[in-house]
Amino acid sequence: MTRTQMIVVGLLALAAGTGSFVAGRSIGQTPPAPHAARTCLAELGPSCNECDALATCLGLSPAEAKVMVEADPDFNRQAATLRADLAEQRHALAGLLEAADNSDETLTQQVERVIAAHDALERRVARHVLAIRKYLTPSQAKRLMGLLAEGVRSAGKSCRRCSSTGSGQRQSCCSQ
Repeated sequence: MTRTQMIVVGLLALAAGTGSFVAGRSIGQTPPAPHAARTCLAELGPSCNECDALATCLGLSPAEAKVMVEADPDFNRQAATLRADLAEQRHALAGLLEAADNSDETLTQQVERVIAAHDALERRVARHVLAIRKYLTPSQAKRLMGLLAEGVRSAGKSCRRCSSTGSGQRQSCCSQ
């Protein structure tokens, strides 16, 4: 593998990890908090519509969190729009997969829409990380990169649903 290919693979892995991190935090996973007080970026500027778990994970003070908002003021709004579009495209794909009468071309086109929506979100998150990391302390930047690396590593795990015996309920069957 050439150096250029390794760099491209590394950047793709970073983007995948970043997207996984942001998606995980946005669906309600509670991050470990280094400080007892939660910093809510929504209180710091009109561009932020929700509390940013990342500020808590990194242990940002309110002043530091404000700098992060100012470094990329459109991120929360744009990321929310991109997440909603991705969810919509996935929902449409799920519907097509459940219907028996769709052509291969129809399914392929919807898969491409899901890929494009995911790509747009990953790229936006990567731009956000690059915009804010230069304002972090070395320990905060190390924590951020560690969280991203964790997300990259966990992105390869696959989960599927399978039926449990007898009860009719479903259980998660995740491979590690």
